[in-house]
Amino acid sequence: MSQYKVPQNVDMQDKIVGPLTMFQFLYLLAGGMIFYSTFKAGQTVLTILVGIPAALVGLAFAFVKVNDQPFNKFVVSFAFFLTHPKSRVWHQGGSTPSVLVTQDPNKKDAHVTPKALDKQKLATVARTLDEAS
Repeated sequence: MSQYKVPQNVDMQDKIVGPLTMFQFLYLLAGGMIFYSTFKAGQTVLTILVGIPAALVGLAFAFVKVNDQPFNKFVVSFAFFLTHPKSRVWHQGGSTPSVLVTQDPNKKDAHVTPKALDKQKLATVARTLDEAS
């Protein structure tokens, strides 16, 4: 009987560059490239308005977690929250049923005759039940 190793932590992403996963590296690379290009352009206003926020967003996407969820998933959920209604309203009688149930015209109504039950028969049934228990 041979033993096999069972993989552990299969849901963890692989570390590609040092301690960084591929997505962390790409987020940092994109933010860093935008910051570097605005800094090299020599315009301080452009660097402050575009470069620094891009670098901070890259850092946030790479390292920040909200409720143990990656920041990009948080941003998508937040955008979904902002664009969709927060409450549902039920309007009574606002729609018509898509299926209408009717009786079969060829089917005849079954006529059920009620059985007559007098006191003597009722007493007989009660006595039979008492004897059985």
